[in-house]
Amino acid sequence: MLKKISWGILLILIALCLYYWNWLAYGYFQAKGQLKVITESRPIEDFLQDPDFPDSLKQKLKLTMAVRGFAVDSLGLNKSDNYTELYDQKGKTLLWNVSASEPYALKAYTWQYPFLGEMPYKGFFDLEKAKKE
Repeated sequence: MLKKISWGILLILIALCLYYWNWLAYGYFQAKGQLKVITESRPIEDFLQDPDFPDSLKQKLKLTMAVRGFAVDSLGLNKSDNYTELYDQKGKTLLWNVSASEPYALKAYTWQYPFLGEMPYKGFFDLEKAKKE
């Protein structure tokens, strides 16, 4: 009896994976892109000490750190790890958002995401995938 139940559950899971294949693939590529950003981020201090990093961007990072310090010291915001690391895009675009409207109307099209609900845009880490959408 347990074997039949296990096979039934497996078939249901396979059917769900096939039905939601596009969303599973989309989620995989989103997770892959986001993980790359997270794992390749470095502390801001590393960029400030890097002689090859442009001085103009170093000044912006210093301003960011000063604003962060003001927010914590003067405004009483909780100190966290926010704005302490940077992902160097090297001047390249990182993410493309696709938005759309209903035909012949100024009504936003919304994408339905399993478990998340609906959103008026869809993001991509790959330009060709964004163009295809």
